[in-house]
Amino acid sequence: MHTFRFVSILLIILFQALSAAGQQTPFLNFYTWNPRLFNPAGQGADETGELAVVYRSQFQDIEAADRPNTYLFHADFSPWLNERIGLAAQVMGDKAHILSRFQFSGFFGYHLVKNDRLRFSLGASASFLSQNFDFEGLRLSDILDLSVFNGQ
Repeated sequence: MHTFRFVSILLIILFQALSAAGQQTPFLNFYTWNPRLFNPAGQGADETGELAVVYRSQFQDIEAADRPNTYLFHADFSPWLNERIGLAAQVMGDKAHILSRFQFSGFFGYHLVKNDRLRFSLGASASFLSQNFDFEGLRLSDILDLSVFNGQ
């Protein structure tokens, strides 16, 4: 009985794994690069301003039009506001061949309790995201290769 249950569960997991699809996460959407995407309540908690500029260009041997480029500009306005308020804005862009992404985000944090031993904060963020596929510049080496259109 236990063997049947084990084999059944193993087959279900195997079939689920075969039908899984991958997803490319943009470079700057990871917590280590951009913690405010996951916890906007931390905005302004350290009472120091921050100005960050990131630019990344990959694969220098590829033509400039096809080369992946990523940029980010982040400005923290918290030092010029009340010590309980944190406010920041961010612009992020990512272009890789036919895909281009643009995102504008705003972050707000309000610190209800803030002392040496305890911090209790509330936060909110709002974003605008635009993703575009430009098929005009697409160059396929094999015209019958439809992987670009159906994602395989």
